[in-house]
Amino acid sequence: MSPFTFWIDFTSYYKYWDIFEVEDHMVKLNKESMCRHCGYKSKLSANVKKHIRRIHMKATPFPCKFCTFKFKDKSDLQNHYKIKHGVVLRAREIDHLFMLSMITHIPGTTSVLCKICGYSSNSKPNVKRHVVSKHTQIRYPCQFCSATLSQEGDRRLHYQKRHGLTLSTSQIREMFENQHESLE
Repeated sequence: MSPFTFWIDFTSYYKYWDIFEVEDHMVKLNKESMCRHCGYKSKLSANVKKHIRRIHMKATPFPCKFCTFKFKDKSDLQNHYKIKHGVVLRAREIDHLFMLSMITHIPGTTSVLCKICGYSSNSKPNVKRHVVSKHTQIRYPCQFCSATLSQEGDRRLHYQKRHGLTLSTSQIREMFENQHESLE
């Protein structure tokens, strides 16, 4: 084995929601990733993450909103939506549906709870921001550099500070949508 390898601590992956904290359990030693459980290797850490979810995890954190099926992987859920329900969803939309399913109101209080880690707040938007930034792969890319940000408002501030652009969130969304459509 190369001394330059990512090590993924497999033991924590038996916890249901730790799938979203894969990177916390990786140590960068070089340009290669490896599953500590079985030795599977790849130059792309995303391939090792997908391998762990598909082969070793029992958790199915991606439920279908239309039926009782649950999936280990976003791409499997996307295919299911398309084939069984005739619905085409982008990965970002699936992340959003997942995020909404992880928020619940605490009965008898004004608090809203994150089902993943127990974080609570009296503000539903605060809990949504928490779930997106801590538990999903939703990222807001900069159209001008390689930066990706975990919150939409952070992207607006990034444009202002890094690129000298003062844009509203709706202008940024429109710019991103136009760029995305031109690529398709």
